[in-house]
Amino acid sequence: MSHLTTHSHFVNARDFALQEHKKIGQKYGGKPYSFHLEMVHHYALQFQRCIEETWDWDPDNLFLVKAGAYVHDLLEDTGITYNDLKQTTNEEIAEVAYLLQTPKGRNRKERHCDAYYQEMATNREAVYVKVADRIANTQYSLDQGSSMFTKYQQEYPHFQTFLRLAWPELEPMWQHLDHLYSYKPYPTPV
Repeated sequence: MSHLTTHSHFVNARDFALQEHKKIGQKYGGKPYSFHLEMVHHYALQFQRCIEETWDWDPDNLFLVKAGAYVHDLLEDTGITYNDLKQTTNEEIAEVAYLLQTPKGRNRKERHCDAYYQEMATNREAVYVKVADRIANTQYSLDQGSSMFTKYQQEYPHFQTFLRLAWPELEPMWQHLDHLYSYKPYPTPV
């Protein structure tokens, strides 16, 4: 795929994702879901040096990961289809969302299987967004004293098995996760 993601595609993706998550009343820790999407976008921007310093620099790369930060849960959570998203944005953005959509499974372990991460690892922008998403989720669960922090900590070895070595230029993001997981979780309130 050639890089065709422009600022206008990013704006369409952002606005569409915010609208669709709001339409279904989705929440994130009791807050509007836009809070989570903005967190992922924040971390995507925080680590943009990974893109600027190591990828053949093209602003389209940054627009694509910024768009991906907003659409990463769209297919999984809202009922929007790949074709809906592709028509509203472009194929590159729809592909990132598709690769980040968790497959069916009876439990979290089945949904986060090897095949899911192996397929995701084929697309550097999808991996970038997934790691930004995991940083956001980990930071939020740590800040809130949520039991999800321990779950993310336990899943980390498997999470990074297929993704960390696939794109070494994302190492600053992984080091940030390493640092977060070095904390001991707060006791969960009773």
